[in-house]
Amino acid sequence: MGSIFTKNLSLKLLSILLASCLWVYVATVENRTDFFPGEIPIEVKNLTPTLAPVYDQDTARIKVSAPGSVWNKLIQDDFIAYVDLEELSLGTHQVGVKVTCSVPGVQIIETDPEEIRVRIETAVTAQFQIVTNFEGELAPGYEVIDTEIEPERVEAKGAKDIINSVSQATAIVRLAGEDRDIKQKVKLLALDEYERPVKNIFFTPERVEVSVLVAKEGGGKIVGVKPKLVGSPVSGYWISQLTFDPATVRILGSEEKMENIDFLETKEINIAGLNQDKELQVDLVLPEGISLLSGEAKAATVTIKVSVEAQTREATAGFSYTGLGSGLTVTNISPSGVQVMVSGYGGILGSLSSDNVVINLDLSGRSAGSHLVSISKASISVPSGVAIVSFVPNNVTVTIE
Repeated sequence: MGSIFTKNLSLKLLSILLASCLWVYVATVENRTDFFPGEIPIEVKNLTPTLAPVYDQDTARIKVSAPGSVWNKLIQDDFIAYVDLEELSLGTHQVGVKVTCSVPGVQIIETDPEEIRVRIETAVTAQFQIVTNFEGELAPGYEVIDTEIEPERVEAKGAKDIINSVSQATAIVRLAGEDRDIKQKVKLLALDEYERPVKNIFFTPERVEVSVLVAKEGGGKIVGVKPKLVGSPVSGYWISQLTFDPATVRILGSEEKMENIDFLETKEINIAGLNQDKELQVDLVLPEGISLLSGEAKAATVTIKVSVEAQTREATAGFSYTGLGSGLTVTNISPSGVQVMVSGYGGILGSLSSDNVVINLDLSGRSAGSHLVSISKASISVPSGVAIVSFVPNNVTVTIE
């Protein structure tokens, strides 16, 4: 009985091997025809720049035929679905959906839908500051320290009613357990005031570069930069504008040493006798035991603009808050005073105090803890007839309990 299985054993094994190879060959070479998983976004091509499309069906399903070895490697980015709106004018049109594939040997067998209804309207544009949102998580024990977006503002185009519903241009950065800095080209998403996606908005550029600074939790601290001015301009002149870059830097050191540092000063900048604008590079002064994160600027570019003006004054601003959560209170602000340079006429400057020069801090979404809050000129309230010239520092640390 055993001889039945052992007789011509080598031929039998060879037959099994050949059959397996034939199966693999058929599985990889024979064409597979099926619907591609997922849907392909429908783009617009060749529309006159002064016009804007409106269409609700913005994705397509496709049936694809390709060799098995090719089919199994296809991804969504291999396909482009689009409608060609060349020479179409205002009004509603039924337009065919076309699909192309960048991978050789792939045939598009079926497109669903074959046509979509497109309404073409006059286009309007608007400028938006980009907001960054994160999806996913970094590696355990790591946190996002800072983000930079290039460019910071984009132009959005669309039909008037749709453009008016857009609240923000959002760059969604997807995290996947990273433990180092991230740089991504991110496609922008239009959101309304309730953070719902808005269709039929076209951004220029369509994608922005987002750089994310990642570090171990508690591994550093972001602090402001403060130019240290000494002396005074020529009599009759005043500092009409003071700008500096960077506005913040990240420092490293022991928790004890970093705890009481909210900003770094520059070396002294002598403005005695200044009667014209001046720009200079000034080194930052690092306290003992404090260093800068690798890659951070060791000097600030300070631009001082002076103007002829009879009456100016520096005032210490007070603070007010909006958006503070229920049951939370502000227990400390550091530094406790922001110096605001203002200009005006008559006796109004003499009445300035922290009661009428007020920085309005938006604390929406802030929980208990210490937070670095940026200050802008728009957040500073002054009496009518008083103009804000400059202020330092640009940030304060707010402690909430």
